Amino acid sequence: MENLQGEPFVLNFIDFDGVFCDSLAECYVSSFIAYHQLYRGIVPLEVDLRSRERFDSFRPFIRRGGDYVSLQHAVFEDIRLRSQEDFDRLEEELEELNDEFHSLFYKARRKLLAEDRKYWLSLNHIYSGFEKAGRDWAKNAGCYVLSTKEAPFIREILVSKGIDWPLERIICSGKRPKINVIREVMAKLGAERANLFEDQIDHLYKLDDPRVAGYLAAWGYVKPEWLSQEDAPVIDRQEMIRLIAGSSRTKSG
Repeated sequence: MENLQGEPFVLNFIDFDGVFCDSLAECYVSSFIAYHQLYRGIVPLEVDLRSRERFDSFRPFIRRGGDYVSLQHAVFEDIRLRSQEDFDRLEEELEELNDEFHSLFYKARRKLLAEDRKYWLSLNHIYSGFEKAGRDWAKNAGCYVLSTKEAPFIREILVSKGIDWPLERIICSGKRPKINVIREVMAKLGAERANLFEDQIDHLYKLDDPRVAGYLAAWGYVKPEWLSQEDAPVIDRQEMIRLIAGSSRTKSG
């Protein structure tokens, strides 16, 4: 398939948390409730600034929702996480709890959304420059949101920000490698190439397909050392907007 200018049809897959949306505050609140209230059954009367700073510093290591609860565990138990390998070892130690943590995280998120939707939505912020671009992407048949976050929550956030993104183009990869999802959509639509915009470098390392280009979002939840790696180009927000705009007018869009 080609676009209106005769160029190959290129799909664009945009990660949500840390690329499209700054959701760190929401993920902190939801995981705090999941870990302390729903798992431990004891809610601290106060949270010190150092605990929140440690949680934020660990954020680049997570891959899916339940991982945020593991971060709360690491903070509470004063476990040091200096690298992705440290976090992966913690996940192995918590293996029997991983699925429970994931379930509790989404239970807490649904609870917040049901009890105080306005507050929950206020904890999520679309990155500057993406509000207008996002409305264009929502109309583009070649643009997908690809995240480990469940699709209905993403749509709730986007719609609240004036971005009416179709649910059928919001994909939750769950535990599946994102490259597998991308290949499936490419095959379904007959696309020749695809771009993935991501802030978790592990997802970029797994793009073992020459048709798929990966870009590391410089503004996302990234470790400083990732910005100097050579495995995937580092991109800024304006470059991402220009790149997607260059492949935005498709026959099906």
